[in-house]
Amino acid sequence: MDYVVLLYQDPATFNMTEAERNAEYAEYGTFTEGIKKSGQFIDGSPVDAAGSRLVRVVSGKTEVMNGQLPSRKETLVGYYKLSGKNADDIATLVAKLPVARKGFIEVLPEMEM
Repeated sequence: MDYVVLLYQDPATFNMTEAERNAEYAEYGTFTEGIKKSGQFIDGSPVDAAGSRLVRVVSGKTEVMNGQLPSRKETLVGYYKLSGKNADDIATLVAKLPVARKGFIEVLPEMEM
């Protein structure tokens, strides 16, 4: 089964030294290489939260707001699309990511249509 994994991080944790940032990027790189070798990686990318837009239609009129949900402290910083046996296995796998220590990770099973 395929899963969409959304990575959310508290913006208060964005301020790092260059060495800390490089170490964190290395953790992501190691994780990503591991899931590519295991065949679980389908897709993934960091995202630019500063460029996000919220779009909705209310009474037939399109409303667009710059930014992410204002009610959420954490910011969406990236995603993975992974293949795995079940959501528990994926949750155990992604718990190794740095963002798990700085925010939270949402694991969503992809609907088959």
